[in-house]
Amino acid sequence: MFNPLNCLLPTSLSNLSKSLQVFDVSNCKIRGSIRVKIGSLNNVIALDFYGNELSGSIPRTIRRLKNIQYVDFGGNKLKAPFHMNFVA
Repeated sequence: MFNPLNCLLPTSLSNLSKSLQVFDVSNCKIRGSIRVKIGSLNNVIALDFYGNELSGSIPRTIRRLKNIQYVDFGGNKLKAPFHMNFVA
């Protein structure tokens, strides 16, 4: 589904850490970088950032997500400064 938010990722995203399980912002024209606090989303099982205008590095803090089952960063200009083998 295409939902053009055309904005930056909010820094307050980490405030949802206790309730958020699926974060799907695919094809939303989100730009900028992924905030370091993404690693505090303790209960998230799926992250989908596919097809946006994100740039910079994927934060190392993403490795703190112990419940993660699905991650998609495709279709962006992101760099992974580490091997993301924690994703099944």
